[in-house]
Amino acid sequence: MEDYYKILGISVDASQEMIQKAYHRQAKNRHPDRPGGSTQAMQQLNEAYEILKDPQKRAIHDKSRSANATNETIKNNFKNQQRARSVSNQYPKKWEDFQRWMYEDFKKANYDPTGIIGTGSSRTPIPTGGDSLSAMMFIGAGGFLGVLLSFNLVGFPLRKPDLMLYTGLAAGGAWAGAGIHRLISDDL
Repeated sequence: MEDYYKILGISVDASQEMIQKAYHRQAKNRHPDRPGGSTQAMQQLNEAYEILKDPQKRAIHDKSRSANATNETIKNNFKNQQRARSVSNQYPKKWEDFQRWMYEDFKKANYDPTGIIGTGSSRTPIPTGGDSLSAMMFIGAGGFLGVLLSFNLVGFPLRKPDLMLYTGLAAGGAWAGAGIHRLISDDL
């Protein structure tokens, strides 16, 4: 049985975000248009990603790897693997086309302030990124950097009078992350 986690270079407890990031990173090395890449390596990567990106297929795959897997689980996993193998060669064959295909995620970002950070009177709206995983990562990283900046300015542990500053800097960082993402998206 293929070790899809090993192919993607991730652990079995990797998040969906980590799976997608690993796929993008590995695609740069395995795409046949890139040095060292090959059609077989790319198909193997696509097969692994096809299984692990879908939480239901991933759960079946994980159960089938255990020593007490039922025959039905093994059979369902085999069917999923066959389907994944059949679509594994459906990717843009030129690197430039693949990049465009891979970064469509940037274009589906939504920067509306639908999230809320903080509590009580310090509730601040922040962007969430909509369905764009890359936007969510930029916004999250910006918010995290804002929190780190507030710790550096005010210190830790968190004191109630400083809550507004922590919240404001976290929200500001999230908005900065959204802005950087939008700039990159505009250039694609």
